[in-house]
Amino acid sequence: MGTYNSLEAFKSLVDRSITEVTAEMLEGVTLIGQSAFSVCSALTSVTIPSGVTRIGDGAFSGCSSLTSVTILSGVTSIGGSAFSGCSALTSITIPESTANIEYLCFNGCNQLASITVRATIPPILASGVFQGTSPSLIIYVPSTSVETYQIADGWSTYASKIQAIPSH
Repeated sequence: MGTYNSLEAFKSLVDRSITEVTAEMLEGVTLIGQSAFSVCSALTSVTIPSGVTRIGDGAFSGCSSLTSVTILSGVTSIGGSAFSGCSALTSITIPESTANIEYLCFNGCNQLASITVRATIPPILASGVFQGTSPSLIIYVPSTSVETYQIADGWSTYASKIQAIPSH
C-alpha cells in the first residue's frame, strides 16, 4: 500500500478481493478514510496498527466475511457505520485510547457476540452504535469501570449487557 497519511485518497486502489489487512500494510497511515475498504467481501481479518488515530465513516462497511478485527492502541475515534454490515464479525476489541464511537458503527453486525472496550472512561457513544447486533451481545469493560459505563450517556441503554473483562 505504501506509506500514506490517509487511505481516503487511495480507496480506488484497494483490491476488493483481499482477505487480510495487516499492520504492516498500513504502516505510516494515520487515518483509514471514508469507505476505504468497504465492500471487500473476501476480507476476513484486519489488524489496525497503533499509528492509526481515526477509522473513518464506512471504512469497513459491508465486509460480509470479516470475522476478526484487532485495533491496536492509538485509535481515538471510530467513524459512523465503520463496521456496519459486517455480518460475520463475532468479536472486536477497542483500545483504551478510543474516546468516540460514532453513529451506527456496528449496525447490522448480527453475529457480534462480544465487544471489549479497554477504556476506563467510557468513550462517547453515538446513537444506534449497536443497532442490529446479536441480542446476546456482551460488552466487556475494565472491572473498575463497570458501574461508570452502566450509567454513562449512551452506554446506560446497554447496562444489562455490560460486564467486567474476564481475568485469565
